Amino acid sequence: MFRSNPVLWPKPPVIWSFGIAVLSVTTALILTQLPALHLEAAPVSLFLFAVMFSAWVGGVAPGLLATALSALAFYYYFLSPMHSLVAKPEEIPRFIALAVSLLFAGLLSAAQRRATESLRRARDDLVGTVQQLQRTNEALQAESRERKRAEEKLQQSEAYLSEAQRLSHTGSFGWRVATGEIVWSEETFRIFGYDKAPFVTIDTVLQRIHPDDRARAQQTIDRASGDGNDFDHGYQLLMPDGSIKHVHAMAHAVKDASDGIEFVGAVTDITARKRAEEELHEAQANLANVTRVMALGELAASIAHEVNQPLAAVVANAAACLRWLDRETPNLEEARGTVPERRREQPRLAPRSAARSTTAPRCGCRRRAAPWGTLQRDERKTPSRCVPPAAGC
Repeated sequence: MFRSNPVLWPKPPVIWSFGIAVLSVTTALILTQLPALHLEAAPVSLFLFAVMFSAWVGGVAPGLLATALSALAFYYYFLSPMHSLVAKPEEIPRFIALAVSLLFAGLLSAAQRRATESLRRARDDLVGTVQQLQRTNEALQAESRERKRAEEKLQQSEAYLSEAQRLSHTGSFGWRVATGEIVWSEETFRIFGYDKAPFVTIDTVLQRIHPDDRARAQQTIDRASGDGNDFDHGYQLLMPDGSIKHVHAMAHAVKDASDGIEFVGAVTDITARKRAEEELHEAQANLANVTRVMALGELAASIAHEVNQPLAAVVANAAACLRWLDRETPNLEEARGTVPERRREQPRLAPRSAARSTTAPRCGCRRRAAPWGTLQRDERKTPSRCVPPAAGC
């Protein structure tokens, strides 16, 4: 870009600047001396150009040198008597006017050169600043994109954590012992039944704890804040509507930035689990009662069976005895024979019935009364004893 615009050429070395000044004045003088160009009558313009060019390229010092050389050449070659360095009083005003003009042109050209260089440096600085700002802007945009992605991931993680806490009825909390400041998660506020706030205090927690558990919870808090150890305890909450919640809290002690103790923990609403345990215990108690009632029923059924079986045999023998007696010729011997038979069976049946009545049957079989027809015998035969129960009953 500098090569295409001579105005923005960089300043050459100092020796070159003075050489350019001498060369410029020499060139102007030679051009004025060439007859073919017809410039003898206008040497001032050439000398002005040489001074301005020298001052532009080299600065003030080369411009002053070119001014001095141009004035000397003009005095020697163009003021009468020409080609002489003797005093020329008549030409002094003309010479002074030329010298002042050359000096003014040289200083003006040097000043313009300095202004141009300042503008160039300012432009370069501006270009560098713009490029740096562009790089900074790109870096900031990249950082902003990264921060936005990180914020989105953080918000997503917070949403997942909040939903997981809501589903598991578990809230998190942080307790800074030095200041007493407690920070709760959204689920913790929901468990305790408070509106969301930046932080809560120990008094706020104790206010919600059931009066029966408040002293024990205060002891746990005092012990944890004193020795700085982890704690794990459960207590009840008395809600504003009078309902009771069962919660379980546990926390881990860590060191904060100021080397103080800070607890990070979780609190879980275990009310549903407590209710399920109570319902389970109640169901177990009811099952035990039902089991006892069933055992009593089986015992009563066993006793009734052991009582009904001998009675059925007695009724059958009595019926047989009546049939012996209802004949045209009563058979007193056969009828009388049924009575000793019952007497012989009574000692055997009594211990068995007593043993059966002490406990309920354990075999689980259903007892059946012997069919009535099996207890009847042929009129011509002596009635026999009833059919005994099945083995194992």
